[in-house]
Amino acid sequence: MLEKTILKMNHKSFGQIVVLGSANYVPFMQLNAGERRGVVEDLLDIQIFSVMNSLLKDKINQNKSDIREAEYQIELIEQKIELTQKHIESLQSNNDGLIAAKEGMIEDLQQQIDDTFRHIEALNKNIAELSAHIADADAVARFAPVNPVAPASASERKGAPIRAAAVAKLS
Repeated sequence: MLEKTILKMNHKSFGQIVVLGSANYVPFMQLNAGERRGVVEDLLDIQIFSVMNSLLKDKINQNKSDIREAEYQIELIEQKIELTQKHIESLQSNNDGLIAAKEGMIEDLQQQIDDTFRHIEALNKNIAELSAHIADADAVARFAPVNPVAPASASERKGAPIRAAAVAKLS
């Protein structure tokens, strides 16, 4: 501790600088890169730069990791967007097909309704005509006396049951 406060260097740096003639002395240039850096930092009192360098390397690694994670998340989101767009297109095409089918069904049903109305009109017209015939037959039946005597001619005999059936139908 004393060497750090007074001399501003650690024991190893002191040994490298001051004790040059000892047997365990390793020349400066034969030290590995980390040890040389340590000696120079101790001599110049710049250890803070090594600490800052270490912190910055950690921060760079963390940022690289964050970037990789963000790129992964972006890729996932892009895939989700692509899948959602394909799903929307699929739903739209299905929807268009269903709309076309429903419009076709509506046209067919409208045609059936129109045909049914025409048929109802024809039946109402037929009913009106038949009602008019019935009214005519009723009027004729009111004024025509019922003759219990059999018709004289053969043609009148043939037509009598037909007229009787027609009058019965109309009543």
